[in-house]
Amino acid sequence: MLDSTPKVKHVIRSRRVEIELILACCGSPLQLSADDSIGQILDSGVDWELLLELMDFHRVALIVGRRLSLVGTSGVPEGILERVRHSQYEATLRALRQTAELLSVLKILQQNDIQVIPFKGPVLATYLYGDLSLRESYDIDLIVHQEDVLPIKRILASVGYLPWAPLAPAQEAAFIRSECVYELRNPDKSLHLELHWKNSKHPSLRFPANFVWDRQRETELGGMRIKTLPPEALLLLLCAHGTKHSWQRLRYVCDIADTVRVAGNMDWKSTLNSAAKLGASCMLLAGLSLAHDLLKAPLSNEILREIQRKPQVQRIAAERFKEIFESPQEQLGYWSILRFNLRSFDNWHGRVRYLIHMLLRPGVQDFQAARLPRFLFPLYPCIRLLRLLRQFTLRTNPAPAGH
Repeated sequence: MLDSTPKVKHVIRSRRVEIELILACCGSPLQLSADDSIGQILDSGVDWELLLELMDFHRVALIVGRRLSLVGTSGVPEGILERVRHSQYEATLRALRQTAELLSVLKILQQNDIQVIPFKGPVLATYLYGDLSLRESYDIDLIVHQEDVLPIKRILASVGYLPWAPLAPAQEAAFIRSECVYELRNPDKSLHLELHWKNSKHPSLRFPANFVWDRQRETELGGMRIKTLPPEALLLLLCAHGTKHSWQRLRYVCDIADTVRVAGNMDWKSTLNSAAKLGASCMLLAGLSLAHDLLKAPLSNEILREIQRKPQVQRIAAERFKEIFESPQEQLGYWSILRFNLRSFDNWHGRVRYLIHMLLRPGVQDFQAARLPRFLFPLYPCIRLLRLLRQFTLRTNPAPAGH
């Protein structure tokens, strides 16, 4: 027992140093020199293996790696720099391949008169940094109209995209009616593509029918004109997405901070009004609070006053702030995410919708668990609930040692 306490203290201290270094690097991603704050942190001693693990977990390896490369061997071991450069090279190649594939997919869909808006991925990297090699992305996200999901599936099948989890036609139609994400994959290219509809990155926010489509703008990517979102709409969707994943990774916070920086003078009044109508003020303000506290994102006095006015927002932001510094880098479980999201809605209407969606709306796994005839489809919510209860029971009652 006497030997264990110093080791625990060392782990907590070391993790704090590594997180502070990551935050210092992410706080000014486009700066082309290493500032004094980074040098001071490096002088305090860094656990380099832990740093690399945290960079990877929080999906900020590219930004942090760029800043460490600027420091050079005067502050970073040569072996670490070599690994960072190798990761940057691989990520850059992946980003270029993904961008080329995105443009190819968009061209095919445009030729078939299908409207889509690319979301996150290369489009967001270009908007935030003007550089594909500063934001990691592992899939292609497209916002589409719900009625276009099956036509897009058929069109993209011709170029190698297949459903992630095939369903019978009747099951597939039922899934699309109740859900808001359809996943495709291209096994030959090792690419994953997600179709999003209902205008939301969160399953229980009732966005107006044309929230995305009435706000769309145009930009250029790789010499091609594509649809994109204005910063106010982008910020709301990113905050909803970060909440959905419990703000566990710093990548979600970086997206918020850098959107605020790049957008400049945002229409905060309109953004706050839109969030309030959705019952998502807490989601928006918690994301902005984390961006301000962790990465010094510039916020207006109006937003800072709104954050101070809402104890719920302060509690959520303080909890996530602490978790980032102290909790192990492990994926949160289903029930932990569910509890966090329930606390993030403005009112009970949103919480009830979310609870119903998460517990009773069948997903792909539920449809695959039982191939029911169409007249028994109303039983799928029961199958989902039973499956989740079984999962919860197995998690909370592990088998005795030796079994």
